[in-house]
Amino acid sequence: MNGQPARHEGLDLRSSNDPTVYAPAPGKVVFAAWNGEFGNMIEIDHGFGVKTRYAHLSAIRVAAGEQVGFHQPVGIIGATGRVTGAHLHYEIRVDGHVRNPLNFLEASRHVRQADRPSP
Repeated sequence: MNGQPARHEGLDLRSSNDPTVYAPAPGKVVFAAWNGEFGNMIEIDHGFGVKTRYAHLSAIRVAAGEQVGFHQPVGIIGATGRVTGAHLHYEIRVDGHVRNPLNFLEASRHVRQADRPSP
């Protein structure tokens, strides 16, 4: 952005026809507010040391302390904070360490439909 290298943890996803951000699993919202370069950001604790983050949102639809369910809308993709355009910054952290979200997205394809939680 400014010609200087910057560390980037997570995955940036373009908006599709539906700019709504959905929780990938049940959990508790531990952060839902402005967070500097991340702009409007949400962090959800899913238990077992797993947390997910959603940044650059144009709107936050949950509050810190709120319990969320599988596939519950939590925010709207936007361009807040340090960005060059509208997108969702998505992170997965396990025991405080960043993990590649692509591994989790790929793994979810192998879960039988019958084993998925109902929306």
